[in-house]
Amino acid sequence: MPGDRGRGRACAQSGRCGSLVTFGWQALATYESTRIERATRVQSGSHFNRIVFHYPDGEEQRARDAMFASEGWSTATAWVYEYDALTAPRAMTS
Repeated sequence: MPGDRGRGRACAQSGRCGSLVTFGWQALATYESTRIERATRVQSGSHFNRIVFHYPDGEEQRARDAMFASEGWSTATAWVYEYDALTAPRAMTS
């Protein structure tokens, strides 16, 4: 909204919005701390999948298919789908 820009500019020019800036940086730090571990883990898994999902037909491919068919595979990846982005930051700060 155009009016919001004017308020933001006035706040910045007056130098009276320090608490808002501090809150912004704290919010960003909280967001980063809640996301970095999971994002790193997802990226590592993606790197693994980049290799494993493209095995040519053969022994490695059959071993991979057996691993995917096993019960342990779905348990090992459950953390991806159980994550709730709306409650994760609250869980870290409480």
